[in-house]
Amino acid sequence: MSRCGMRFVGGAQTFCRMVKAKKGVNLLETQSKNAQWKVDWEIQSGAKHSITTIDVNKNRAVKQG
Repeated sequence: MSRCGMRFVGGAQTFCRMVKAKKGVNLLETQSKNAQWKVDWEIQSGAKHSITTIDVNKNRAVKQG
C-alpha cells in the first residue's frame, strides 16, 4: 500500500485517503460505484485510534463510457 498523496497524469489516475477514528469504530467495506476505479484499503489499530488507508487507482483494463 502506498503512502497517501495525489498524483495526476492526464487527469486523476490514483489518490489515497487516510481516515483516523476512535478505537472501536471500524470500516466494514469500501468499494467503487464505477468499475473504472479499483479500491484497496488497510486498517492499522493503535492504542487510542484506528487508521484506515484507502488507495484508489484507475483500472486501465476498463474502458470509459
